[in-house]
Amino acid sequence: MNDTEKIQTSIMQTEVSSVDDVGRVSDVNQSTMQFILMRRQNYLLAFLIIATAILLGVLTNDYIDFIFCGAAGLFVIYAYNLNKVRGLLMRQFAKDLGYEYVNQGDMGSVVGSLFGIGHGRSISHVLNSTKESHPVRIFLYSYVVGEGKSSRTYQNTVFEKTFDCIVPHILVHKPDLFFSNDIPVFDGGVNLKLEGNFNKYFSLTVQKDFEMEAYEIFTPDVMEELIETSKKFGFEFIQNKLYIYTRTFINKRAELDEMFALSENLCARFEAVLHGMEGDVIAVKETLKN
Repeated sequence: MNDTEKIQTSIMQTEVSSVDDVGRVSDVNQSTMQFILMRRQNYLLAFLIIATAILLGVLTNDYIDFIFCGAAGLFVIYAYNLNKVRGLLMRQFAKDLGYEYVNQGDMGSVVGSLFGIGHGRSISHVLNSTKESHPVRIFLYSYVVGEGKSSRTYQNTVFEKTFDCIVPHILVHKPDLFFSNDIPVFDGGVNLKLEGNFNKYFSLTVQKDFEMEAYEIFTPDVMEELIETSKKFGFEFIQNKLYIYTRTFINKRAELDEMFALSENLCARFEAVLHGMEGDVIAVKETLKN
């Protein structure tokens, strides 16, 4: 290890140590305020920002600039520390699950409708593991829609399960919870109406010619369970993966536990069905190629 690498490692260890002083994180927002108040450099930064903003206001005789610059600077401090504490929550969650934690993820490792929207896409705070030879990940994902002042950043917490079988492409979404106002429907997708109240809470798009497979996956008991437990989640089956996600960065440990338990339960329910239909899925896909 060269001197530069030693310095970088030392800095990272110092940062982790200082964040760890917060202790167990159950709520990122609450722990962030605690973390900010613990670090003296935050007081100095806040003083410099406010002093600069006052000076700007005096020089320009424009107190709107003063208020805007001061608020923006303080927000940057808060956002920086919030991300640090959020990373601590995810590291603690990873350790408790026996997962590996990495700070950043590769956009080339994901597929699906969610990951093709907007720009400025990034994967962060990634938890990796393998369950019964199947890769499993939990991560935070963000993207931006629009430009300039009209832009908006969307945030998701994502559970990803990779199966050892090919699955039909199915997207289960809800316009007021996921993506932007315009939900992209993949090429060859058709909307499917299911029985009961399912379509009151979710919209389901399936790849054409795989309607029967969708009915096999979303049986009445599965639909009832999703209505009872999963109205704030979206789902996508694609290639050999299942994504489960919510349109927010989850900031509470209890909610992470809830999402993980739900995801594990649904994967267990889906897996046998997906394996049973793989032959038909491959056959249909081959037919569509010809």
